Order: sequence, then structure tokens, then C-alpha cells
Amino acid sequence: MDDPYKFLRDIIISDPSIIGIIPANNIRIADIPETMKSKPPYIRLSLLDTPDLEFGDGEIMAAGLFFQIDIWQTNGLLTVGNKIKRLLKEHGFGFVDRLEQHTEKVADNVTLYRDAARYFYAYELSEEEIY
Repeated sequence: MDDPYKFLRDIIISDPSIIGIIPANNIRIADIPETMKSKPPYIRLSLLDTPDLEFGDGEIMAAGLFFQIDIWQTNGLLTVGNKIKRLLKEHGFGFVDRLEQHTEKVADNVTLYRDAARYFYAYELSEEEIY
């Protein structure tokens, strides 16, 4: 897989019910710029691991993506997180766990609620990728 972030982001932005709440430009990879932190809602995608899956003949023929998705909003509702969980399940992702929610005050008048979950996606390597 050339770009796992693009793969995941493209799945998320394909759903109008998610993009209607969190614009595509607010779905970021790895880091949230300081200037954006006080302008929620936004999503941070973090690739945690890319394990290889070895088969009996010693060849690596499959791989996986272990992602964390953090959703930052000004309310504590889980609606976007639940939409993402359903969407990713439809695309073959496994739900691993949901992290404990917490709040963070980022400005005098802005308190953010974080909803974070982890997912795993396994996929077969192409002939060129097998080693």
C-alpha cells in the first residue's frame, strides 16, 4: 500500500454524513497545527504500526495497518466516532478499542472533547510487494 494515510482519509471523506460535520480540510495526518486547535471540529489520523503477517512458507504475503483516530469537538457527543466506526467496519477494518474520553481547554472560550478509537486493517500484498 503506497499511502496508508490517503487510503484511510479517502474512506472517511467519502461519507457525506461525516464531512457534513467535520470538513475534509479538518481531517489531518499525525499533527494538528496550533492555529487549528482553537477552531474545532477536526480529526487526527495516526498510524501506530504496520505489522507484516508471515505464512508457513516463510513469505510475507499480507500486512496490516493499526490506526488511531482522534476526533476533537466542542461537545462530548460520540456521533462522528460512531459514524466512523460503522464506515470502517463496512470497509473491512476491525475495531480494536476506544480510548477514554477527555477534555482540554484550548482557549478561554473553547473546551475540546476528544473521542479516540483504534482500528486494524489487514490486506494482501500484491505480487511486487511479497518478500
